[in-house]
Amino acid sequence: MSQQSVLSLGEVSSAELRVVQAATRCIGRWGLAKTTLDDVAREAGVSRATVYRLFPGGKSALVEACGGHEIGRLLVTLDSELQTASTAADVLVRAMCGAARFVAENDALSMLVTHEPDVLRPFLAFDRVQPILTAARAFVAPHLARHLPTDRAEQVAEWATRLVISFTFTPDRSIDLTDLDQAVSFVERFILPGLDRDVLPSPG
Repeated sequence: MSQQSVLSLGEVSSAELRVVQAATRCIGRWGLAKTTLDDVAREAGVSRATVYRLFPGGKSALVEACGGHEIGRLLVTLDSELQTASTAADVLVRAMCGAARFVAENDALSMLVTHEPDVLRPFLAFDRVQPILTAARAFVAPHLARHLPTDRAEQVAEWATRLVISFTFTPDRSIDLTDLDQAVSFVERFILPGLDRDVLPSPG
């Protein structure tokens, strides 16, 4: 997934968006392996030729566009939610809990995480995860920077993103980040101790 596909989501045409949204619904319904371009075309109400015209790379290009679109939706949602966060710890709790809930409530992502994790893992490998981390820093770090030095804010935003990715694919039954109280406990127990207490008050 390229950095451009993650960050330039507002530049897609209405036709492209229609096809991407249709593909996302199909993946949520049947999974990626069983979803064909014919399925997507029918769902979008366009011809198969139109899908290929919009996404010349075929299914792989369409899947990449879907991934960029969903990540963009998540980051825009988080950006709005974090506007009212009162402390850096509050930013972390809202960001991590919000991201975990987004994945859990997203039919396409839940389908892939549960039934086809091998489809997602290549995008999260060391050589391909950087665009996701860069996008997360761009959206989350400015909120943390209201309470932390800029360089520290960028580091913490990346740590939090890596943790959410890890818990998504290797869940811990003792910690459910979709639960706000558990997210608060996680931040207090495992993140704040690594930072300055006088800089990061408890999220409460």
